[in-house]
Amino acid sequence: MEGGRWASPGRIRDRYLVGMLAPKGTVASDPERDDDVGPEEGDQAGGGVQDGRTPRVALAQSSMGLSVVADESVDRLIARCQWGQYLREFEGQEDGSRAAVWVRHPKQFEIDVPLRAGEFDPLPVNGEGVFLRGRITKSDYGPWLVTVFLSNEQDQVERNKDSKWLFQARLDLLAPERADVFLGREVATDDALSWSVSEQVEVAQLDMQYRDVVEFAVGHGVGTEVEVSASNPRRAVRAGTTVIPRHEVWRTDAPDPDVVPELNGLIVDMKELAELEPHKLRIALLPLAEGYLSWLDGELHRIDDTDSRLEGHEATAREAVAQAKEVARAIADGIELVCTDNDALDAFRFANQTMWKQRVQSEAIEARRRDEALSLRDAVAGADKPENRSWRPFQLAFILLCIPSLTDPLHPERSQAGALADLLFFPTGGGKTEAYLGLVAYTLATRRMQGVVGTGEDAVDGSDGVAVLMRYTLRLLTAQQFQRAATLMCAAELLRQHRAKSDPRYEGSPFRLGMWVGASVSPNKASDAERFVEDARLGGYGGGQATPVQLTDCPWCGREIDAESDCRYDAVLARFLIFCGDAKECLFTERRTDGEGIPVVTVDEEIYRLVPSFVIATIDKFAQLPWNGATTTLFGQVESRCDRHGYRNPDLDRSHRWHWEERDHHQPVDGHPEADTIQVMRLRPPDLIIQDEMHLVTGPLGTMTGLYETAIDRVATWSLDGQPIRPKVVASTATIRRARQQAWSVFWRELRVFPPPVLDVRRSFFAEQVPPSPETPGRLYLGICAHGERLKQVELQVFASVMAAAKAIWDELGDDALAADPWMTTVGYFNAVRELAGMRRMAEDELRTKLRRSRFTTGLANRTSVDLEELTSRVSSDDIKLILRRLFVTHEPSPGKDADKPVDLLLATNMISVGVDVPRFGSMVVVGQPRATAEYIQATSRVGRDPKGPGLVITIYNWARPRDLSHYETFDHYHATFYRHVEPLSVTPYSGRALDKGLTGVLVSAVRHGDHDWNPNPAARSLVRPDERIAAHVDAIASRAQSVTGKTSVGTLVADMANKRLDAWDREVALRPELSYTRRTADDVPLLDKPESGDWGIWTCPNSLRDTEVQVNLQIIEDDPTYQARNQPAIELGLAEPDEQVATASDEEVDEAIEADEAEAQNVRRGV
Repeated sequence: MEGGRWASPGRIRDRYLVGMLAPKGTVASDPERDDDVGPEEGDQAGGGVQDGRTPRVALAQSSMGLSVVADESVDRLIARCQWGQYLREFEGQEDGSRAAVWVRHPKQFEIDVPLRAGEFDPLPVNGEGVFLRGRITKSDYGPWLVTVFLSNEQDQVERNKDSKWLFQARLDLLAPERADVFLGREVATDDALSWSVSEQVEVAQLDMQYRDVVEFAVGHGVGTEVEVSASNPRRAVRAGTTVIPRHEVWRTDAPDPDVVPELNGLIVDMKELAELEPHKLRIALLPLAEGYLSWLDGELHRIDDTDSRLEGHEATAREAVAQAKEVARAIADGIELVCTDNDALDAFRFANQTMWKQRVQSEAIEARRRDEALSLRDAVAGADKPENRSWRPFQLAFILLCIPSLTDPLHPERSQAGALADLLFFPTGGGKTEAYLGLVAYTLATRRMQGVVGTGEDAVDGSDGVAVLMRYTLRLLTAQQFQRAATLMCAAELLRQHRAKSDPRYEGSPFRLGMWVGASVSPNKASDAERFVEDARLGGYGGGQATPVQLTDCPWCGREIDAESDCRYDAVLARFLIFCGDAKECLFTERRTDGEGIPVVTVDEEIYRLVPSFVIATIDKFAQLPWNGATTTLFGQVESRCDRHGYRNPDLDRSHRWHWEERDHHQPVDGHPEADTIQVMRLRPPDLIIQDEMHLVTGPLGTMTGLYETAIDRVATWSLDGQPIRPKVVASTATIRRARQQAWSVFWRELRVFPPPVLDVRRSFFAEQVPPSPETPGRLYLGICAHGERLKQVELQVFASVMAAAKAIWDELGDDALAADPWMTTVGYFNAVRELAGMRRMAEDELRTKLRRSRFTTGLANRTSVDLEELTSRVSSDDIKLILRRLFVTHEPSPGKDADKPVDLLLATNMISVGVDVPRFGSMVVVGQPRATAEYIQATSRVGRDPKGPGLVITIYNWARPRDLSHYETFDHYHATFYRHVEPLSVTPYSGRALDKGLTGVLVSAVRHGDHDWNPNPAARSLVRPDERIAAHVDAIASRAQSVTGKTSVGTLVADMANKRLDAWDREVALRPELSYTRRTADDVPLLDKPESGDWGIWTCPNSLRDTEVQVNLQIIEDDPTYQARNQPAIELGLAEPDEQVATASDEEVDEAIEADEAEAQNVRRGV
């Protein structure tokens, strides 16, 4: 097409994907489309009933419009209508002949729309069948509610059908003289919902923060865009439609001292902080506290400033500032501690030195990936500069905020009554991981220096044991964070060795990192690890099986780990060891580490024996507490240790005795000295529990997690000076609502959010949203909704266009083509594996074909090959690690012969939405609106993290799904406020069905790990009642249930249910002399039943916290005219009083009742 002329014999509308209005009565191009698999379908348990669907025979879109709110003072609006019309014309050719061509004729009309209440008569636009239709209402609050449609009501014609279509249609509404008469829709609509008291505070805060982000228009079958008044952000001068709506999300960055002068003087260089003397360190850190307090004073003064537009929000604003000042004072306490307490100062220096080395080594590894000829020494020297080893202000402040409670076990934040959890709430990609890794390093050091704490029976030893437990919900999260944490632990261990030469407190066990996940990912037993090594040496190891090699590269130098040559199983130590093969430069070779290797432990049995200082686990793994007595070592419950193999436990001794036998004395063998078993005191339980991606701890998983947390918290609690000491809990997320209720329900702790929200969503002391510019680009979102087109064809067109356009930019840049690398890998996000599988089939056939002939379209270029990968649940853990490694490979203008091939197209489900941090990603195509806003934010935040590759996200909406269409019609405002749209979380750990499913596991875990007498597997037969120790467990569980729910009846119910289980356990002991917790030998009679063994009974215990019932769909089949949702009180889900408990109906009874109700409803409709 050139100059609005098109000589091709094809149809004009085949050249367009969006922006067309068909003549009335036109049938959509392919009513028999085969791709209407909704976001609610697929592999998730929640799938099932589809939300609304249009009929199979659907009409093409012939109208579009928008609704706005106009000031009551205006009496008319101007509707500007624009479109392109193509007419068939004949042109003379060079050879004298005449050829038919399509010629585009731009059309523009301005129509007055008088503002009078009611539907207005059709207003002719062009006199040829295009009309304006709509309705005008005077709201109860004064302003006008205006809805206007541009409608193509022309009749279809037999020939030259495209001449009756409107192309690139657009409708704008303006006031005379471009007055700013358009108001926010909330001014004229009553959207007040009934919130609980706790949620009212959160909603009020959100209303305040987003007060200037106004929704001026909503589209109907189309997106909208507005022109905001230059003098008042709450008014607009124009509102119009747009077929490809767009919104650019601003980048969140560290504040500029020019913008926040209170930060002047702050030192964030880790190296410098590790070397400063106390008085200079105080000066270097005080801007985080005193500067923050000064800044907050300025915010307090803004409340009464009319320019801040805080009228109606004054009370909320003052409360927000008051809470932020409490945080500032807590940071000041942390600064004072590290500047006055020698051990705290030493631990703070240790944390800075460790993170400095971790950051520099990570940067050096990336540099070596880009330049394989670069030596490690040179790479480290080049990376060791301030910009690569500096904290962001919020990271450093968060560490200082948490230091007091990690240093002093008697701190009120770790008490039974006033315990506090800290939530690090920061946008995705902002650096949350570095903040809590800094806390990890501090915790490792402070425990070592404190050593034995307490006296007598309360004494615990902090020189060994698990110091930090970090929990994730997804295996992909665990795998990638394990690689990053391994670099930290390498740095920590090297620094420990160096300090141990002058400080004996650092002597003893190495700092190790453990990975405690499911048996499908890493082995449970040492024998499995030994078999893996044998298979790898013989070349028989294949992907898909559990592997102890959870590192793809050496975390210190970046050299690829070879399972055949870099792994060894030491039969004497019963240990699986990983070494780096770079004998020339790396410090973690077998020779340089005295046989220890890289300080990671990935086999369950070894984790229980060696109790690594830092354990990363999936949240599901804690379901093993009632099943496996050896897990008690993770919480410091030990009595003896073998000098050769580590800590002993009766279950652990029994589990591996067929493979090797644990004894009290071992003779020297193969260079290993003789070893004895010695008695030891209890190890200090974990001091820090980190729950990453807190927003995923919701629904059934969150409910079971909250219930099991009852047992975890109990066994991780110890006594000091007669006071219970609970672990410090830190959580992090970028997307969450109802966080305080969730923290209370799951952790039984009050919540402190950091950074605390204050007056504006875009303005904070610790971070600011930077307006898009070439130096600080945002992330651009585009919406596409192709009415009447098959979704599969839309996917094909969009993916092909994005990939071919990236190639065109690559070709255009020539020698500088590397600058286009961020967009050369396109990420496709799908809501279900089934949807992804359909696109994969197209990518392997039609997409490749289409990309080979893209050059015929202006702005596109051919791509001769497509290297495709996917990240889904059907990919093995081994393959996931390899794929993640390949994702860091860049597209090079002149790649080497043996260079790794980069990925061109990555197809993924929600597996990619959390934890995947590949800075080079620049473009993503999202197919269908994800189920949850949090998931959408998390997924799309994977792209555009590096300013050198601005992010582009294209969301494809299915026009046949009302939910997709609704998001398309409100695209701009939704994306401007999507953090506000995050759905509230639901966690009910003490609901009736949760107790049925999980109380047995919680009770057995508390009893089994609360005392050595009941820990061994056969000890299940040793239960004797009454026993005050068991009674204390019951009281603790019931008290927590009562406190969390605020209901005495719930506490009573939990106590009754627990005692009934103990009574049943007592009877089992009397009847079954060989009673054990689970079957370990042929003679064992198991107390606990596995879920797969039959119907769920009182002793059924989940193997996974995901062993819950499938979610069900609620379908309302008849309207109730007496029910008005917005005016009803909040529905409170919980337990009935004990005397109100009723028997649960069977499935058959429920089915019969539903059938009876449906029959009755049909009779009523028929008038029977």
